[in-house]
Amino acid sequence: WTPTASQGPGTHLLTVKVSDNGQPMLSITNQIAITVPEVNSPPSLTVPGAQMLDELTTLSFTNSVLDTDLPTNTLTFSLVSAPPNAQINPTSGVVTWTPTEAQGPTNVTIRVRSTDNGSPTLSDTREFTVAVREVNLPPALEPLPEQVILEGEGLTVTNVATDPDLPANLLTFSLVAPPTGFTIDPALGTLTWSPAPEQIPSTNLVTVRVTDNGTPGGSDERTFTAVVVPVPSLRMAADGDEVRIYWSAVAPGFVLQSAPTLEPPIDWSNTTNAVGYLGEDCVVTNRVADAPIFFQLKRPW
Repeated sequence: WTPTASQGPGTHLLTVKVSDNGQPMLSITNQIAITVPEVNSPPSLTVPGAQMLDELTTLSFTNSVLDTDLPTNTLTFSLVSAPPNAQINPTSGVVTWTPTEAQGPTNVTIRVRSTDNGSPTLSDTREFTVAVREVNLPPALEPLPEQVILEGEGLTVTNVATDPDLPANLLTFSLVAPPTGFTIDPALGTLTWSPAPEQIPSTNLVTVRVTDNGTPGGSDERTFTAVVVPVPSLRMAADGDEVRIYWSAVAPGFVLQSAPTLEPPIDWSNTTNAVGYLGEDCVVTNRVADAPIFFQLKRPW
């Protein structure tokens, strides 16, 4: 007799009867108590075959396990070795893992263990491999604000781009159908422009592109506005005992200065009158004075 799993643990009575072949036939019966202790059988774990996925995507699967004990033991799943961000549900055996950018490309081995609560505790450990493919992520180009260039000056601005891939790809800067005169350093992203006389005044849309050398190549584009403005001039208008002084506010950074005389050395000082705005003009209002006052526009740099 080989007790099955369902027959242990337990005590079983075995009745034995012995008979002779005499006349009359006689027999004797006896009972034997047989105790069958529980013997814990290890669980049997099944894991998937080799897996392959892209970085930044999620791997999810369920491990299956069989326990032949009756009644069935409680089984607990755990990871013996796995990437640090991999997880397993201890009850259902569901494994999830999302490889980060730094974890691709790579090949890893994940070891899973299923443990029962029998006595003694037994377990089964299996492993499988995961191949993580590299995915090229496009670079990101930081936007540039509107650039205002004063007549007689040039524009120099450096574009900044980042690449999220690890290791970072090589980035190359270029201009997309630029206005006349614009150039860009393909490695540094430094953009330069000296407006020609026929480009004053003008408003120009400039599109910058950055491209990586990944497979397939990724890119990003940003468009900014470059405005060329002439040097502003002062205009005056009298209104009773007030004089209003106007100049274009499109050209940034100018301050109004005054001096009582043009005899050297000229003592120019910034006016303390409040600056107002009328449309695209700056306006300063002064009281009519008995003595002459001279005005000029000055940039502080």
